[in-house]
Amino acid sequence: SMGNSQDNAWFCVAGPGVKRLAVALSMVSLLFAVGCKDTSKRKALPDWSRGFDTNLGQDAGVLVLNGDAAVLMEDVPQAFSLEIPSKTPYPIRLHRRGSEMPCAIKPNPSFSQNEIDCILDMDELDLWVLGLKYNVAVPKGMCDFVAVQFYMYENFPIGVGPDEVSYTIDKDGNYSEEVNSFQGEPLCPYDYSQQGSRGPNCCTGSYTLTVKHAESGNESTKIAFWGGEARLGDCYGGGAYRCEGGGLTDDGFPLGIIYYIDRNAFRKTMICEGLSEHFPKDNRPLANYYEPADHNGLPTALRAPLAIPAYTATCLDDAEEIIARINLYVREWNEEVEFDKGDSGDPDTTGTEPDWMTPINDLTDWGDLAGNPDDYPRILRPGIGG
Repeated sequence: SMGNSQDNAWFCVAGPGVKRLAVALSMVSLLFAVGCKDTSKRKALPDWSRGFDTNLGQDAGVLVLNGDAAVLMEDVPQAFSLEIPSKTPYPIRLHRRGSEMPCAIKPNPSFSQNEIDCILDMDELDLWVLGLKYNVAVPKGMCDFVAVQFYMYENFPIGVGPDEVSYTIDKDGNYSEEVNSFQGEPLCPYDYSQQGSRGPNCCTGSYTLTVKHAESGNESTKIAFWGGEARLGDCYGGGAYRCEGGGLTDDGFPLGIIYYIDRNAFRKTMICEGLSEHFPKDNRPLANYYEPADHNGLPTALRAPLAIPAYTATCLDDAEEIIARINLYVREWNEEVEFDKGDSGDPDTTGTEPDWMTPINDLTDWGDLAGNPDDYPRILRPGIGG
């Protein structure tokens, strides 16, 4: 929906007695999005994110917690849903995949249609610079817990290193007869920090190191480890590392979030930091939308064992049984004129801008690597590598 078409203040709130628990269900680091005022004149777009009447009636007095202060939630959620925060200053659409219906699941004791896929549409430069915000909203009486997970992919390929490393060294320190070694440094094709590179070490497993001394002919052997397991999370990327959450595990994986809401009404804004300060012109760290037909189902980087293809919000009962789940896919658009057409527009237009001769498609998304069997982003994250 057009966030700037909504006039009510948005809330970051949770129900009475809420506890915020960081758990290793998923991944995310503690960062904040950059705000920006949009002064452009754009035609109003359909508001698809709030498609349910509030019908407050006797529920108008529901109290929720906002920090330490009890406040009145005037707009009580009537469905388990994702929303665009009010007064978002740039154009966004949020809707159920394949339709203009709201991204919402109404409470239903029969549990029919309790999982849906949704799409959040943004112009490509807005997403790259300003990042991403969306609300998770829950009606009263539906969920005991809400679990939030963020999208994550294998950024650099992870693999097991060679079993054997060997070399010969003479009295002057010269190396020869090197196997999986260069100047006495064991080499693994999955260690992207070697030979002056700035990437992570994604090489796992152990190897036998054999060193021969040229003058004496003596050999020594030992077992060593490639070491990638120690910080395997450094080999992943995605929104999990750009959205507010629960910190990192010792091996570098972001922690997911569980909110205990005790069947109360709930609304919380998820914030994911923009990319422009640290990343090249690539939106894949936030934009997870892809067409399955272009990638034989999933892009390679999203097939990894720990990859999470979608941003998810899950409604749970006290025994961790799933009541409802929403899967969110963020899609970036190359042209405003196409974005404004809604579902009839083309998000992936190409070519050059008239007069300027600059690209229409300025930022990379998964669609730009359609058909590439090795579509790992390999995007250097801040603070990773040497």
